[in-house]
Amino acid sequence: MPFGLRFGSCSLNVGLFHVPHLTEFDPFPFGLLTLIVSLEAIFLSTFVLISQNRLSRLSEQRAELDLQINLLAEHKIAKILEMLDDVAQQLSAMSKNFEVRADPDVEALKQSADPQEVLSVMEEIVKEEAASVKHEIDELTGEVESVGQEVERVDRKLEVVAEDVREIKSEINADK
Repeated sequence: MPFGLRFGSCSLNVGLFHVPHLTEFDPFPFGLLTLIVSLEAIFLSTFVLISQNRLSRLSEQRAELDLQINLLAEHKIAKILEMLDDVAQQLSAMSKNFEVRADPDVEALKQSADPQEVLSVMEEIVKEEAASVKHEIDELTGEVESVGQEVERVDRKLEVVAEDVREIKSEINADK
């Protein structure tokens, strides 16, 4: 509900403006107005969460597309390095003045990452993180259960103390 509409309905309700049959339609605790504002907050938060979910999905799709583009670029770069190395070797074979030294870095860079291997490593990492999160959840669940048991124990003690207080009150009332 826009602020102006909210302000207008509140000022009508408290009697700042007198309009017959509309003034003071919701008495002091303002139950109806509170309900309307609460419903507005619920709908707004729902819309915000829906928008965040949509943005999250778009972000995940962009990240996946970036990964695919990066893997493709890496494959192309490796192919270009391999072709340049072949050209350099052919020039070296054609002319004795052109000498090519083997570079271990170039040999390593000519190896392109296998997309399936990259995906399997990523899946493995996700599984490890999921297992870690599950372990943490299990630990927290155990802690919650122990706290629940402690609460039950304290509740039983409180019941005993409350019973003792009732007995003392009844003894005091009986003595009077």
